[in-house]
Amino acid sequence: MLIKLPFGIRNGKLVHISEIQIDQNGLNCNCVCPECGEKLIARKGDIRIHHFAHHNDNCINPLETALHYYAKEVLKKYKKLKLPDVILEYFDYSYYNIGSKNDFYYKKSIKYEKLYDEKIMQFEQVECEKSYGDLKPDIILYKDNVPLFIEIAVTNFVDDDKLQKIIKTGISTIEIFLDIEDIDFYDFDKEKIENLIIESTISKFWLYNKKLEEKRSKKNEEVKEYRDRQLEIHKNTLKVNKQKYLTKLEKLKKYEDKKYRDIKVKEFSKTIRENSIWLRNVKNLDIRLEEIPEFINLEVEGELSINCDRRIWQSSIFTNFIINRKGKEVFTKNVVTWIKKYSEIPLNKDLIYTNDITEINIPDLTDCIYNYLMSLVEYGFLTIISCNHRYYSKFKVNYGEIKSLKGLSKEKIKEKTTNILEQEEINHVYINQHTNQVDYSVYQPPPPKPNHSANKNLWLNKEGVCRVCKKITRDWVVFDGKNNTCLCRDCDKTEREQKKD
Repeated sequence: MLIKLPFGIRNGKLVHISEIQIDQNGLNCNCVCPECGEKLIARKGDIRIHHFAHHNDNCINPLETALHYYAKEVLKKYKKLKLPDVILEYFDYSYYNIGSKNDFYYKKSIKYEKLYDEKIMQFEQVECEKSYGDLKPDIILYKDNVPLFIEIAVTNFVDDDKLQKIIKTGISTIEIFLDIEDIDFYDFDKEKIENLIIESTISKFWLYNKKLEEKRSKKNEEVKEYRDRQLEIHKNTLKVNKQKYLTKLEKLKKYEDKKYRDIKVKEFSKTIRENSIWLRNVKNLDIRLEEIPEFINLEVEGELSINCDRRIWQSSIFTNFIINRKGKEVFTKNVVTWIKKYSEIPLNKDLIYTNDITEINIPDLTDCIYNYLMSLVEYGFLTIISCNHRYYSKFKVNYGEIKSLKGLSKEKIKEKTTNILEQEEINHVYINQHTNQVDYSVYQPPPPKPNHSANKNLWLNKEGVCRVCKKITRDWVVFDGKNNTCLCRDCDKTEREQKKD
């Protein structure tokens, strides 16, 4: 409970109003104000809260002065103080470069390093209100003749001017905050206040710590050395990268010459009959060198990124990603990864990636694969699903057979694959169950073939019309035998529950 003036000074000691006896009421208390030194009246009646009052006039801030006085008495009495942790807070700079050729970046993060744990320190000497140069701290504690400044804060804290004076002295300083909101001045507990001043570290703060500042200065030097070192490394890296860039640019210039490209293509064609990959693909595709379909012998931009005849790598892509994969999806990224990591197809290291060279435009491996897949779109084998970026483009396989297309021209192949797709769409249109008429607005793909070796119910992620609720769904249940029809998840669950009942 807050009382305006619960303390007075008697015989040089701070006393609380509760220490005044009844017969010492009024001026008989022989107390003076800790702030202004005027006589105090002890008021210990039966109606109002017991307190001191000025005999003649009120001063401005007696309570704050009283707490200052009490803190000084406690430290004089015990000559010890629990010092708070000393924690170094600093910025840690991690070097990184986000890909620009000339820009140099640091990632800044705050880090903490505990230098010293909190501990109780016993002092040999205590001085109060003693001037130290042009500075007058509240209390000075001495340990091995080394001073420690103590500032007591109640409502007024150390301002910037005084803090700068403290820093100039180079003497460590702690501020102890005595919050009047946390102190019961009516039922005053001296032990609790003594513990708050001496033992507790919650309300103690380092205004300045000499060892901490020395460590911070050393850490800043380390950080500066680190940044200078990384900057030098970065400059050297730029020089190396620039040299690599110029070397790569010089290598790529020869690929701009069409004569060079024609010569390389002729060289590749001479060794095709002996290539093991080609012999394997010929067997899988059931073709001969004399009757190669034109869609696996297409000239595409970027084909020199692959060090073999175009028929070899195009037949490999067709074998692994097109044949017998109708309805499946093909990603440019997956084809590029397969060629680089899992196939035996030889690559031209100079042309695997060329987007980093801006002076000339030489297509690389991704361009080569993308251009070939786009050519297959023109033949009707693929349909584009998404093409925001060449590397992440996605296609769907429309047709994946080759036997019936041997010897046909591009126009005939396109016509034949288109007719086959249209016929399949007609065979699998949606028949409205209520009107018993064909609804061409809803396309229903053919049901999958029953798998007799699998469980009775197989969930497939395809689109169809549920035979019970007549809604279009992507949740299929395929039944063996006569009921090889679409059933949505909810209707299937209902049927199961009905069977149990």
